[in-house]
Amino acid sequence: MNFSTLPAWARVAVGAAGALGVVGGTIALTAFVTGSNLDQPPAELAAPTTTPSPPAPTPRPSGTPNPALRVVAAAVLEAEAQVLGIQPRELRSDFKAGTTLQSLAAQKNISEAQFKAQLAADLKPILDQDVRQGTITSAQEQAVLRRVAAVVPNWDHVGAARQQPAQSPTP
Repeated sequence: MNFSTLPAWARVAVGAAGALGVVGGTIALTAFVTGSNLDQPPAELAAPTTTPSPPAPTPRPSGTPNPALRVVAAAVLEAEAQVLGIQPRELRSDFKAGTTLQSLAAQKNISEAQFKAQLAADLKPILDQDVRQGTITSAQEQAVLRRVAAVVPNWDHVGAARQQPAQSPTP
């Protein structure tokens, strides 16, 4: 298929669909990494506080991802790229092409255990900086680090790919 022959509106539609796919994958990856349910706030955020709190923020429209989840997803992607010795945009491109971390690590002779240990080591300073900037809480950081210590995100699948039904061949 030659995209240059498509009308401009079709190229815009294809680009928008691709962008939505990337955003959806990022949200699914973040939810997987943090072990959170996107319909409910994380338990750390839902716990009552003993000090008076400012007025409740205006609720986000449904479908708008939690900013902290986006920060965590970016941090995890950056740390995964560091472990592999590549740039985050290169890793994102590999994910879009359907490549898993398992296959990328195998190319570099890195076992899952080695990857997991190095990922946790590389992720902590990134998350520490996010805590200092106030984009995530210390409790959220600890939850992400516990989750990553238990399972490597995208190890044997790519983002939301495991949640999508298999497409039937076109006749």
